[in-house]
Amino acid sequence: MCTIPDDATVVINGRVVIEGGGYLNARTLAQVTINGNIRVQSMGVLDLGCTVIGLGCAADSHDVVRGNIRATDALVIYLDGNTIYGNVTSTGGGVPPACDGNNLIGRPLNFSIKDNTFYGKFSVDGWQGCWLGYIRNSQHGKASITNNVAANPDSTEVASSYIWGTLRCSGNTPPAQIGDSGGSLNVVHGNATGECASLVQ
Repeated sequence: MCTIPDDATVVINGRVVIEGGGYLNARTLAQVTINGNIRVQSMGVLDLGCTVIGLGCAADSHDVVRGNIRATDALVIYLDGNTIYGNVTSTGGGVPPACDGNNLIGRPLNFSIKDNTFYGKFSVDGWQGCWLGYIRNSQHGKASITNNVAANPDSTEVASSYIWGTLRCSGNTPPAQIGDSGGSLNVVHGNATGECASLVQ
């Protein structure tokens, strides 16, 4: 595990690689700017950003990624309150659907994507775990949430997001929903298809 402390200011002018089983913990009040790409390998964990509304942090961290984030068979990804200029793509990963803490991070796996600004595309496909949510995001490209399986019946919450592109949701268990997020229907300027067709204003 690599943890960035609360009072740090970090600027990385190259790429970041989280190797298999590695854990980058930047769920802190540090100010992190990554001017390259982030690559998350098999069973790695990326935990970036901290906000008052999303995680109950004392302040917002405002982390920035100017490149792409690409995860292949990652254990889990947490993005909270970030500005990401490239594409975010997560394929596979997680563990067989369960909400116990018998895993690398010692707590239920919740694939939490909240309060971010994405200038590229966002896609999560084929992840498994406890809970997945895409909430209060500003999405300038298209968003795709497909073929994910979660143990929590309140999972796959897609709510309160503003999307300039298309929103595609299909093959998820449970299907995409507002759930108990307390959120609202999404605003989508492109087409909303599949499970998310009814989750738009």
